[in-house]
Amino acid sequence: MTRARRAATSWTGRRRTSSVRLASPVVLAAVAVLVTGCTGGPEETPEGALDRVIDFVDDTTAALGGEWTLRSGPSVRECSTGGRSGTSWVVITDRTDTADPRTDTTTVDEFWQARGLTTEPYETGGASPIPGVRAVGSPTTRVDFYGDPREYTITAVSECTPGNAEELRGDGGSEAPERASAGAGSVDPDDAREAVVGVVDRSTEALDGDWEVYSGPAVQACTQGDGADGAAFVYITTRPGGSDPASDVAVLEDLWQGEGVTTERSQSGGSDPTLRLRGLGGPSTSLGFTADPERYTVTGLSECADGNASEMQGDGE
Repeated sequence: MTRARRAATSWTGRRRTSSVRLASPVVLAAVAVLVTGCTGGPEETPEGALDRVIDFVDDTTAALGGEWTLRSGPSVRECSTGGRSGTSWVVITDRTDTADPRTDTTTVDEFWQARGLTTEPYETGGASPIPGVRAVGSPTTRVDFYGDPREYTITAVSECTPGNAEELRGDGGSEAPERASAGAGSVDPDDAREAVVGVVDRSTEALDGDWEVYSGPAVQACTQGDGADGAAFVYITTRPGGSDPASDVAVLEDLWQGEGVTTERSQSGGSDPTLRLRGLGGPSTSLGFTADPERYTVTGLSECADGNASEMQGDGE
């Protein structure tokens, strides 16, 4: 078994969920904090960095309780340590049985401070602001908790250690790179916002119905391909559920694939599963459609663009 596969197995065996739960499509801040520039101690190994970030995420989810599901990772990313190329790991986990987002955000903030991290609480703009907290400090490069009432998401990036990310990817230790962190060249924030709003609006038009904006387009921090800080936009729309969720999933699957999006279907457990469609690439970083019979949700996350997310949030974006 390769090093990367051993790492992935260790995460799956240790995460604290007893069943695979449906994650609502809010990939949002989770993708927005994928970081490639980092520093790490010279004694660290890729395996050690992964173990430490997994333990940290496990401890955080235990502090909040509930059933958490691994959404992505462990995924290896390139980073820089001591002026040399290195590797870091990204893990994303989520929980749909949310309770009190603001109280839980405070719980995470205090827990991370007690572990010695420097925290920064934030919230999105719009009529229904979503709370969250991001932090920096060992054993992570950056970690983010996004307290969306539809789905909590924790994204953690390990410390950077010496190693060859391409070799680890060749061992099966990486998923497809997320465009929010791996894009090349400069992206204008207005273009990024328009692109994600456009694809979400085309999706809702394809399904018809009385859609309304739930949140956004709200700005979130992200990291560009060259390691610079940037800004990504999250856009969420909802409407009452439809009579044929399977057919509606197929409609969006065809639409997204036609726009160059790689799609993946999933569903919740139980006797009456809720269908979900996830998309990567195309005109956005990530798309999601949850076809709950009670309420449909379409979510889009833009590419990582130039700009200071904190300043944009202060301006009400």
